[in-house]
Amino acid sequence: MSEFIQNMAEAIGAFFTGYFASIDDIIALAGSTPWSTRGGVSFPASTLWAAAQNFQQNVVVGVASALVSLFLFFELVELMTRSNIRGLDGLQCILMAFLKMAISLAVIKNMDVIIGACFQITNLLAQQTGALLNSGTSIGGEEIASAITDYYNGEDISFWTKLGAFLTAFLISLVNNVAFTLVKIICQLRFVEIYIFMAVAPIPFSTFVSQEYKQMGVNFVKRMFALGLQGVFICIICYFYAVIVNQTVGSITIGDGAISPMFTMLGYSLLLVIAAFQTGGWSKQLLQCN
Repeated sequence: MSEFIQNMAEAIGAFFTGYFASIDDIIALAGSTPWSTRGGVSFPASTLWAAAQNFQQNVVVGVASALVSLFLFFELVELMTRSNIRGLDGLQCILMAFLKMAISLAVIKNMDVIIGACFQITNLLAQQTGALLNSGTSIGGEEIASAITDYYNGEDISFWTKLGAFLTAFLISLVNNVAFTLVKIICQLRFVEIYIFMAVAPIPFSTFVSQEYKQMGVNFVKRMFALGLQGVFICIICYFYAVIVNQTVGSITIGDGAISPMFTMLGYSLLLVIAAFQTGGWSKQLLQCN
């Protein structure tokens, strides 16, 4: 019986051990590039990025090349008809159209490099946020857990008090883990959207050669930057969350037990999930895209 009570006390204290471990995983996932993950996060980024590249090169590039040719053909016909260009001026327009086509085809055939450069910028900001989290918000989780374990191992604490604290800690820990899992799912859904956009990127980029439809390409670029910025926002809210929880854990009075602080930390975890759901909207509003 005494061993069972001791195990309950250790389980209550274990709630605070490595409390930020899941936050580190979220930071690593949000701060990863679409073609590679870091921090041991189990997500097949390189495989999905390669699949998106393969689909882009074998399916979409041909369609985008045809669109570029079509757009430039109609633009050239309209220009020569409207201006009645002849002689060397007409030849110059034709050569400029072919040059414009060559540049456009080179761009749409190397979309993975261009998109990679865009995400490299935003992921650098996300990784710096993660480094700030690791260096500036560490808590004595093991010390807190040890102190709480000693408190609930005390002889003046009744069995029913220990049992209630154990059940409460278990339920709160369960809900908290669900909250962290939801945030990870949000990060992974963001990557899925990135891979889909990556796979079809040449088509919206082909509209840049058209004065009438180029706004589609502009909106696409904004949306891609918004996806990158969303990862930065997720890292920022994780950093703020860690700062708040660090303050909460640091102010625990062991003599009062750990139930109230655990409920407080649970509330912050639910707030983290709500904020994570909002990050996509924040990034789109900032860049004024749909």
